[in-house]
Amino acid sequence: MVESSISQQVAKSSFYNLLTAIISRGGALIFTFFLARLLLPEGFGIYSLALAIILFLQSLIELGTNSALLKYVPENIHNPGLAKVYLSRILKIKLYLTGIASLIMLLLAYPLSNQIFNQPELLYLLLFSPIYLFVLSIEGTYSLLFYVFGDVKMVFFKEILSQFLRIGFLLLIPIFFARNAYLHLSFFSIITALFITAILVFFMCFVRYAKLFSHAISPSVDYQDLNRFIWYVSLGGFSAMFFSSIDVMLLGALIKDISYVGYYRAATTLVFSVAGLLTFTNILLPRIAQLPKSHLQSAWDKLMRYALFLTIPAVIGMIILGKYIIRAVYGYAFLDASWILYILAFVLIEAVLSGIAYSVLSARGKPESYTFASTIALGLSFILMPLSIYLFLPISYLAATISASVAILFCRAVYLVLLLSKVKSSLGLEIFKPRIILKPLISSVLMGIILVALNTFFIKDMTWLSGFLEVLLGIILYFIALFLLGGITKEDIMLFYPKNIV
Repeated sequence: MVESSISQQVAKSSFYNLLTAIISRGGALIFTFFLARLLLPEGFGIYSLALAIILFLQSLIELGTNSALLKYVPENIHNPGLAKVYLSRILKIKLYLTGIASLIMLLLAYPLSNQIFNQPELLYLLLFSPIYLFVLSIEGTYSLLFYVFGDVKMVFFKEILSQFLRIGFLLLIPIFFARNAYLHLSFFSIITALFITAILVFFMCFVRYAKLFSHAISPSVDYQDLNRFIWYVSLGGFSAMFFSSIDVMLLGALIKDISYVGYYRAATTLVFSVAGLLTFTNILLPRIAQLPKSHLQSAWDKLMRYALFLTIPAVIGMIILGKYIIRAVYGYAFLDASWILYILAFVLIEAVLSGIAYSVLSARGKPESYTFASTIALGLSFILMPLSIYLFLPISYLAATISASVAILFCRAVYLVLLLSKVKSSLGLEIFKPRIILKPLISSVLMGIILVALNTFFIKDMTWLSGFLEVLLGIILYFIALFLLGGITKEDIMLFYPKNIV
């Protein structure tokens, strides 16, 4: 059965994707752990601001090209000549856009750093950003070929190398250099690690997928459909990427103390690290593109059920343990970030569900629907976030940052609602069935009550060991409750039977 097949394919790929996500997000947390302690809140705030600006420019580079690659190359995978044509066309578009984004960055580096954000140290990071953008563009394009060919194991090995290089180079900085060079060298170490990774990824693709690099005569192609797809996703991608960066940039521009950008970024890094563990967009898009329409509802129901019974307990657990997580990862200097984390924890649900909806809309040729939702959410964020900062800034910088977090959470919720409504109207899918929400919610609440009681009456001073054991206990309690309520079926267990995932 096709719906069973896609479940098994996703389960098999998700096993390696989960390992990759653990390495990626775990590595990112370890990297952030050392970086935040190395730079302290002020330096970490400047670093986060630079990264937000670069991610915004990255939206100009991608402009739908990654989604196009994951749609058009898999559709023509049995015709290597045609797949090669689409890959070459997409790569050319991406490199052209990289040049435009790099030029924009070089022209705006000085006014952004010295006039808009009033952070002179930011200038040097922005001047290095064209190199970062170019290398990221190459590495990202060829890494996606692993997903196209279902070769998720290679993504896992690539991620191990990437994180090892990033963390390794960062740890060398305080050994050989003075503190006043930490900020710039930290940024440069990421570029160096990414450059080495990009070379190795290209070499692996050249060897493993030789037909895509052959000199055989390629068929002529009408690019009208491809260009239309990239155009619509580009608008949505631009809005979404800007949407994901506008929060940091507005905080940096409106709040004078750059440390609060560091607090905010510390919280969002934790949230999106966990979201990354639970997101499988790159796996879904190539498979949804090949799925018959008659089986789409069944596949949607399975994906939504799995997403909700993973994200709901994660949100509750993050709220209960948020203060301890912030203290363990970043240190006492970042404790103010815990207030922000309590609010943004709910972004976990939005990020995972939006990822699924985006995959389905893109794979089924409905990118304009995604564009509409992201554009509306972006417009709202431009209004609500500055307004919330302005209203609460007289109270304190922390109050303004917390209110901005509430505003961005509301905008992301609107984005999700619009996206799901487009899935329903464009594809005729039933979005939610009450039972898939109720059982994980009840199980999560029961888990939360036990953890709160444990922290109140038994654990007075959380340590790394007690924290790990409490997280493990929470997971066990949740799945026991979910099993007793009938929220886990035999089919769910069989999907992760070893022979189905390795």
